[in-house]
Amino acid sequence: MQHHASQREYGILVVALEHSSSDEQDELELFETWLGASGYKVYKAASGEDSLHFLQERTPGATPGQSPVDLVILDVARLPLDGQEICHRIKSHPLGEHIPVLVVTDLATRHDPGEETAIIADDYLARPFRKVELLSRVRALLRMGAIQQELLKCNAELERLRSFKENVLQNMASSLAHDMRNPLVTLSLGIQYLEKSLGAGGHYQEVLQRLHRQIDRLSQIIDRFLDFSHPPKLKPTPCDIAAILEQVIKSLENSLTEREIQVRRDYAADAAHTPDMEMLELDAEQMERVFRLLLANAIEAMPDGGALSLRTFVASDSSTQPGKAGASQVVVQVQDTGVGISPEIIGRIFEPFFTTKPKGVGLGLTIAQQIVEGHGGRISVQSETGQGSTFTIALPRRV
Repeated sequence: MQHHASQREYGILVVALEHSSSDEQDELELFETWLGASGYKVYKAASGEDSLHFLQERTPGATPGQSPVDLVILDVARLPLDGQEICHRIKSHPLGEHIPVLVVTDLATRHDPGEETAIIADDYLARPFRKVELLSRVRALLRMGAIQQELLKCNAELERLRSFKENVLQNMASSLAHDMRNPLVTLSLGIQYLEKSLGAGGHYQEVLQRLHRQIDRLSQIIDRFLDFSHPPKLKPTPCDIAAILEQVIKSLENSLTEREIQVRRDYAADAAHTPDMEMLELDAEQMERVFRLLLANAIEAMPDGGALSLRTFVASDSSTQPGKAGASQVVVQVQDTGVGISPEIIGRIFEPFFTTKPKGVGLGLTIAQQIVEGHGGRISVQSETGQGSTFTIALPRRV
């Protein structure tokens, strides 16, 4: 594939040791000749460490996506260290995690990509290979890499727009809250004055009580506006997450009993019995607030009763499934058997001011997300209409 002058020159880093063997030296020259003749800029590194140094030195202070290298060709047979380790080092580096890796290996030692022990790579090329095979794999991986870079740019732009939108809404909410607070205080004082002036009894007392209730409701809305526009500063302390959940369940006991909702618990062993569930550094008050909201929503979703399941376990960063190997996060799941969330709105439930409740403000889940993300965690939801919903919170074991 020849590149025209208007196109960017792709950079390919070949990671392979240069031995004295004429056959091996010829193969290295073939890489340079074939790739260079096709319009690619070829760089060489003699080890995995050299490849990382190359990425850092060529792009000091660069962010992911700004590397001069668009593809890494990893010659496993020529490297003294395990190919999986080298590939992992490149992929785990900020400048290399999104760069495709092509592994060149001997047919006899080639790993099965389906096995757990397989090298973490994007494609494989077994010796002996022809020029057309090499260039075909290179072109495919460069296309894949280019698409991935575009997706990264799109995601970054979406995140920027989301952040901008949230900042605008936060400023608006803060302004509204302050503008509403003073008139509300005046109304409250006025009602208190009327109560004292008119005295006890009389048909007007019921009207005044209704006004009091509406003022209290408006005050709660204002408090939510302020919480959204000025997220509380977290004060983490060692906490037992199961204890926080139990405290919330106790506070909602009456509602659970009234609706005949059965609570099912599946907690991982606590820190006193298993090191996997050591005490987490959390703001207990704020996390209790998150769980109270999720449990209250679950109860509301089951007007005719049902089951509320609470589960905790440890998992790896890349999974929200139980597992101890490399576990670096604690996962909490809140599952109900309620009405579920329709596909049309499930993608919007964390948006500020989005609500389907007649008297809702639409900030509860937004604030919950702020609190969870403030702890370095994430919150997600899965739901099926008529079957129920599962909210999953993943929290790092170390904040």
